[in-house]
Amino acid sequence: MKVAVYLGARDPEVGGGFAFQTSVAEALKGLESRHEYVVIYDRRGRQLAETGPEGASVKYLHGEQATAPAATGPSGEGLLKGVGTRIKKVGCRFRRRYRRSLGLRDRTEIEAERESPLQRLVKEEEFDLIWFASQKYQHVSIPFICTVWDLQHRLQPFFPEVSTAGWTWGQREEHYRFFLPRATKVLTGTHVGKREIAHFYGVAEDNIEVIPFAVPPYLRGRLQEKSSNVRDKYGLKDKYFFYPAQFWPHKNHVNVLLGLKRAIAEHNLDAELVFAGSDRGNQAFVEDEIRRLGLEKTVHILGFVPRSDVLDLYREAQALVFASFFGPDNIPPLEAFALGCPTIAARVNGAQEQLGDAAILVDPARPDEIAMAMVVVSNDVALRRKLKSEGYNRIESLTPAAYVKSVNKIIDRLASIRRCWGGNATYR
Repeated sequence: MKVAVYLGARDPEVGGGFAFQTSVAEALKGLESRHEYVVIYDRRGRQLAETGPEGASVKYLHGEQATAPAATGPSGEGLLKGVGTRIKKVGCRFRRRYRRSLGLRDRTEIEAERESPLQRLVKEEEFDLIWFASQKYQHVSIPFICTVWDLQHRLQPFFPEVSTAGWTWGQREEHYRFFLPRATKVLTGTHVGKREIAHFYGVAEDNIEVIPFAVPPYLRGRLQEKSSNVRDKYGLKDKYFFYPAQFWPHKNHVNVLLGLKRAIAEHNLDAELVFAGSDRGNQAFVEDEIRRLGLEKTVHILGFVPRSDVLDLYREAQALVFASFFGPDNIPPLEAFALGCPTIAARVNGAQEQLGDAAILVDPARPDEIAMAMVVVSNDVALRRKLKSEGYNRIESLTPAAYVKSVNKIIDRLASIRRCWGGNATYR
């Protein structure tokens, strides 16, 4: 079959989403398959094309603008004219699609009756199936697979980032309600995620596949790599805890600060705290909390930092403190495991399944638990050594290659069904 893999905009500042998409794209180039895989991303991802897969079964489709002549891609393939612009327009239409509130006629149903640019691309390229490896799915006339990272708008709708800001609660709900029951297969990383998909959207359990998320490929083999001096670069002390996360409320920076304050006041913890990540609207509030707690000299906010520095910050840290309220799947703990960084993580649904005994799990709403975990990890060298060993063992089999092989096996099974009809016939 000819299979499209839609990655959307591969933006490093997306965080875990970017890591997942990078894993998929990189793993496809080494995949042995009887299917042809075509990676599609929009214009914003064009800058990454030169480092993308070059395998014979993979090619990138993109363009500068609709009128630009066809170019030559990294694998010598001709690039489809104007695809980047057209895919970008798909995203714009997607945002406009959901301006109406729920309660009226399903706007998604109305828009699905129209032929979108992506649907025209499906016809032009004669795809048999599409895998939406990003969270934004678009209407197409062919069978599709989609990946779900979380459904936290259903579980914790009070957070503004999943209710009133950006992609609002109504937009998310209409989106998932339209696409998930129609998907040929829905992919998720844990059995907890599978139960949530089946419960909230009535998807048949046989149509939901659990494939644990992989460790991003750029972390493989980096455990023993010599670190640069990130402490000098960012003015850090010898001991610090690291939390790479965008400044959204659900990332829970405030309870980490309260835990740090308590650890210092009650247990004489001598360590700093490093936050790295882009501001999504909550950074000023976190900075106010830092001043209120008198932690200005103890907490460092680095903003968005280069990937190489992030790797070194992991390697040199006392531990990762990953306190996000959201789950069930998260990438940073897996990154920490790969780089030998002891991990403290939030005890959210799915965390035990994903992380096992390789992390100390704490209630993310309890600063006292966060504080005690920080103190214990900082003082116990043997525990840090054990967590490093457990973490590395945990991710040994979680490779991007294994992930895409699992998806490929699903597509193999679907091929015997998909061959029963053509792509351009009209049925009545």
